[in-house]
Amino acid sequence: LTETSPVLCVNLPNNINPGTVGEAVEGVQIKVADDGEICAKGPNIMRGYFKLPEETAEVFDEEGFFHTGDVGEYNELTKCYAITDRKKEIIVLSNGKNVAPAPLENAIKGSTWIEQVVIVGNNRSFVGALIVPNFEKLEKWAQEQGLNLSREELVKDVKVEKMLLKEIAECCQSFSAYEKVRRIAILPRELKASEGEITPTLKVKRRIVNAHFGDFVEGIYNRPSEETCAVPEEKVTK
Repeated sequence: LTETSPVLCVNLPNNINPGTVGEAVEGVQIKVADDGEICAKGPNIMRGYFKLPEETAEVFDEEGFFHTGDVGEYNELTKCYAITDRKKEIIVLSNGKNVAPAPLENAIKGSTWIEQVVIVGNNRSFVGALIVPNFEKLEKWAQEQGLNLSREELVKDVKVEKMLLKEIAECCQSFSAYEKVRRIAILPRELKASEGEITPTLKVKRRIVNAHFGDFVEGIYNRPSEETCAVPEEKVTK
């Protein structure tokens, strides 16, 4: 970060831990706030934004710690920090629980059945997911199951949803109960950079995805529990 000039942590030669940003550099204090945000204090931290006192006040707390906007965790054994998400990406459930979508999405994408996934659930009672399956593998599986269905029919089929939910559950065993995906919507096409849904580096643009597939999200939360995903007919053909 520019505000931290710019290093807070580093993996030292005698303490390299893949998947982490390392331990705090000498002279820097780091704390993980109650909401998981990583905060830092030290001689390398900026004094403030030039002639922007209100913006400066927003990023410093009463103890003088700078709030980085990154969400992470600290490992007491290795003394290293790991970044798990950006705070602005955090999903807050209706019960107040915070869910970091990136770790969930990364875990789910470890499945060979899943090509793309977007976690949803802000202000909702449980976590849901928009899923783009590996259609080649899914269509082969469907034929083996005697399901002679088109792609448009596959994304609405209850057997397909149950199979994918089981696969997702296997991927998410290490997560807390409130973080686990309880229901999904299967999208009929992949997310595209040309539609503004992902960046050229394949990062999801959540606001745009939620706008383009809002009906699918609503289908996750509004349909009866015994039904498969409510896929809007006009959306399926796109």
